[in-house]
Amino acid sequence: MEDDRDQILAFMQAYPFAMIMGTDARGRVVATHLPLLVHVHDDAIILRGHLMKRTDHHEAFLLNPDVLVVYNGPQAYISASWYTEPAIASTWNYMAVHARGRIQFMNDKGTIDAIRELTDQYEPLSSMAGFNQLSGAYVSQHVKAIVGFDIQINHPEAVFKLSQNCDQKSYDNIITELHKRNIGQDKALAEEMSRRRKK
Repeated sequence: MEDDRDQILAFMQAYPFAMIMGTDARGRVVATHLPLLVHVHDDAIILRGHLMKRTDHHEAFLLNPDVLVVYNGPQAYISASWYTEPAIASTWNYMAVHARGRIQFMNDKGTIDAIRELTDQYEPLSSMAGFNQLSGAYVSQHVKAIVGFDIQINHPEAVFKLSQNCDQKSYDNIITELHKRNIGQDKALAEEMSRRRKK
C-alpha cells in the first residue's frame, strides 16, 4: 500500500485517464473511461470531468451517485529468473489507485466550464484546437449532449507493487531486464521503479 498523499495525487495527475464505475437500477455494474482533472482544496480532493448524457452509466450515476474511480499506471510481468533467488514465484508489478466518492452533475454553465478547463489543460491558448476557437453556437449545440461533473472523493487507496520486498540486487536487475525486454509498459514501469529506487 502507498500512504503518501502527495505521491498518490501526483500519480492520479500523471495518469488522468481513469475508469468510473457504479451500479444501475438492476444492480449491474456500469463503467466509463474518462480523462479527469484533480483539484485539491484543503483536505478535499475533487475530480472533474464530463460525459455523454443518456448513456447507461450516466443514468446509473443519476440513480446512485456513489462511484468508484480507478486509476491505472504502468504494469508488467516480473520473471523470477531475474531474482538473486529464482526458486520463488514470478509476479506482476503494477500501480493503481482506487477512489470512492459521490458524483454531482453540473448545469450547462458548469459543463461548459469543465470542458474549457479540460481542453485548456491539453491545448495551449494559441492552438487552433483551443476552446476559445470554438464558436458559441457550436458549444451551445454540443453541450446539450454532454454533462459536467465533480466527484468528491474520500481518502484514495493506492497499491504501488514495485518489488519493494526484493533485495537490492534483484530490484536493480528487474529494472535492467524490463529495459532490455521493453515490451508494452516495461520501460514506463522500470522508470517508476528507478524513481523509487531503494537508497
